[in-house]
Amino acid sequence: MKTVLHPIRTIRDSILQISCAVSASVEFSRSAVKRSDAETAIPL
Repeated sequence: MKTVLHPIRTIRDSILQISCAVSASVEFSRSAVKRSDAETAIPL
């Protein structure tokens, strides 16, 4: 039974890692957009 569950657990872990990476990149792009908006509003 463990041999059956191990690939499923590995797939689930990889999906969790991918979703974490996607949410992190979304947050990063959001902050980049906010930063560029702030730079255009306040020219340095």
